[in-house]
Amino acid sequence: GPATEMQCYRDIEAAFNHLRFEMEIPSHRIVLYGRSLGGGVSTFLAAHYGETNQNIGGLILHASFLSVYRILIDSGCTLPGDQFVNIDICAGIRAPTLVIHGKKDNVVPFSHAQDLQNALNKECKTEPLFIESMGHNNVQHQARPIFIRHVNKFLTDHVRYRKLKPTSQPQSDVYQKSAMISTICN
Repeated sequence: GPATEMQCYRDIEAAFNHLRFEMEIPSHRIVLYGRSLGGGVSTFLAAHYGETNQNIGGLILHASFLSVYRILIDSGCTLPGDQFVNIDICAGIRAPTLVIHGKKDNVVPFSHAQDLQNALNKECKTEPLFIESMGHNNVQHQARPIFIRHVNKFLTDHVRYRKLKPTSQPQSDVYQKSAMISTICN
């Protein structure tokens, strides 16, 4: 179907449900990674499951925005017809959330990352990664060591991928199943 906001939401829910029901990965072991427009889709899913107390493992918002219209117009509020209104729904998120943004982003203003970080519930906030000289499309490439180190620290400190106690189960079952859904759109 057409690439509408609602279709994007249906697509991420389908991927999430595939991991949960077909792959048998519990929702608290799934991390969502949304970059740019993908942040809107990931924020929606994280907020939806937070409100139903079926928490996801974590959320990473990379170069995400307050809403589509607010990228173009600094309105200070949600306007009629706006889409992917992350700022209005992020209060529903109940999972640890990492916000990543380049301070020199000329597509999504850096202030969007600051506002999203500030709007998160206290228990969801983690140390953000704001990189001074990076823009919209180069954080993960040009600042790769810092990016990887910070994401790994987030996963270790907040998502807690742990080895299960040794059992008589086959080796493949010794580690808990985990997954990451990545929604990256430019």
